[in-house]
Amino acid sequence: PFVTRFLSRAFWGVYRRLILPSMPSGGVDIFGCNRQVLEAILSIAEPNSSLVVQLFWVGFRREFVPYHRREREHGKSAWGMGRRLRYMMDSIFSFSDFPIVLTLWVGIAGCILSLVFAAVTVIARLLGRIDSAGYTTLVLLIVGFGSAILAVQGILGCYLWRAVENTKSRPLRIISRIVDGTSA
Repeated sequence: PFVTRFLSRAFWGVYRRLILPSMPSGGVDIFGCNRQVLEAILSIAEPNSSLVVQLFWVGFRREFVPYHRREREHGKSAWGMGRRLRYMMDSIFSFSDFPIVLTLWVGIAGCILSLVFAAVTVIARLLGRIDSAGYTTLVLLIVGFGSAILAVQGILGCYLWRAVENTKSRPLRIISRIVDGTSA
């Protein structure tokens, strides 16, 4: 159906944008690999991750084989919307700091906008445009502290992201072959 195709394209578009730019536009349906690639992937002990991103992450030479997908004749795909969203969240949280950086920048932008809003509100109060007692203070506190909390969460998130990255059991390097006694 049209909606399914549209959502699938949107899913892989977001996936390519946030997680893996070199991902083929329709994703990866199946792959084959040699023993060396298999062992490299198995050396990554992350239960909530993306096998496809791990396949790209290990960095071995790969070749894409395009093909024409035939229409499904029977049954329904096991990859429903919920499963796709979980897969995307696992991929984003394992291989991208985008949500944390987005939180940080929204918080910083909110702080800047709240300062502008504070100036406008104080000027409006001094000019008599705001008559309600306590309104100005309440609005400034809510907007200012809300934005500051978001910015601080973004900063803490960046620190946590780096700490988590350092504790993942991904190998520091993967040697593809040894040539004349040196690694390649």
